[in-house]
Amino acid sequence: MLAFSLPSGSATDLPEFRPALMGKFQRALINEIDTKRLVAQGQRDAVVCFTSAVEANGNGGRILVYRGTPGSELLQQELLRRSSSSMFEPAVFRHQQVPVNVIGTAVFVVRDGQPHLRIFLNQEEAELRKPADFIAPQLAFVRHNKNLPGLRWPKGAPTKERCSGVVESRCRSPRKGAGVSVAYEYPAGLGFGTEAARSIPSCYFIPGFRDGRAVACRFTFPVLFATGRVTKIE
Repeated sequence: MLAFSLPSGSATDLPEFRPALMGKFQRALINEIDTKRLVAQGQRDAVVCFTSAVEANGNGGRILVYRGTPGSELLQQELLRRSSSSMFEPAVFRHQQVPVNVIGTAVFVVRDGQPHLRIFLNQEEAELRKPADFIAPQLAFVRHNKNLPGLRWPKGAPTKERCSGVVESRCRSPRKGAGVSVAYEYPAGLGFGTEAARSIPSCYFIPGFRDGRAVACRFTFPVLFATGRVTKIE
């Protein structure tokens, strides 16, 4: 369970919506990653998908990594190591700073012995190939959303320590989780996909942003299940 401190009071000077942004802080996640150290350790070209908690004040929280390319273990470990010390530009939902869950993709490339790192706040293959200025909708933890049922561990899934599951759903923004369909489920047949599809329609999302403007879009929304202190989802 992720824990956040929700802000109090109003902030009408804030925009209606704004996603959590990487920002240009010294503590921005992309600046926290020690790329030279990665090269020295032997990390080569790699791509890693991740989800990360971002608190209402912009502080980074627990990060989960999954779907890494072969040989991306060092990059995964560096993301896990730096997540709690990172900082984002806070997200805004209806003029209030709120905690969110961001989804992203880290792309690490070595050319002529020099490291190059880019972190995208989406997991859409078409957007990553361009690459485009696109930020996927972000799950907003909103105080007044009393109908949010919360994720439950599927009854058919094992409950042993360090058990995990992953679901990739396809959603339509800006409406709340509208048009949810399960694109991928692992392990299959244990109820992870059914549980994700049940819960997502009740979630609130900050709209997707393209070139700095809110846009309607279809997007991949991963739901990661984990018991114990799992940080890497197989």
